[in-house]
Amino acid sequence: MKTCLMPVISLICSLGLLSGCGRASASALPVSKKAETVTGVKEKKKPSKPRRDVDYDLTEMGSDMVYAYVFQMMNDPKTFQGKRIKIAGELQVVRDRKRYYYCVVKDALACCSNGVEFVCGKGDDKNAKAYPKEKTDITVTGTYETYKEKGSDSLYCRLKDATIETGVKQ
Repeated sequence: MKTCLMPVISLICSLGLLSGCGRASASALPVSKKAETVTGVKEKKKPSKPRRDVDYDLTEMGSDMVYAYVFQMMNDPKTFQGKRIKIAGELQVVRDRKRYYYCVVKDALACCSNGVEFVCGKGDDKNAKAYPKEKTDITVTGTYETYKEKGSDSLYCRLKDATIETGVKQ
């Protein structure tokens, strides 16, 4: 007996669920009270927020996102051209014919790293003493640009007119 009643009860419950609120209108409001659009009314504008001094603040992101953004900056430089970028990492110096300064960031597992070159002032070796010691934790803020070295067709990117803060944990 129980086995015969179960399918019937299930069928009745299913039909009840399917019918739901079948008589209710499709609108939540009665048709006569639907909102009308009003033209000529100006909204009060909220006071504009003060402009931030950076376009991309990578210091507020997790390490994986920072690593992804730096990767994107290298692969799609047009998107970032002229934008102000703030990034935290470790200072690394590469010495070739001149010195190149990098803010190196690592992913969450610290197995992969990527660096963003930056220059303070004119970017020449005359102000090398103005830079902190290598392997110092730094935060760099500068304007993204691309450039080519003399005698090379390679396109490089860096943060120009950079400012450096030291002792900032990543």
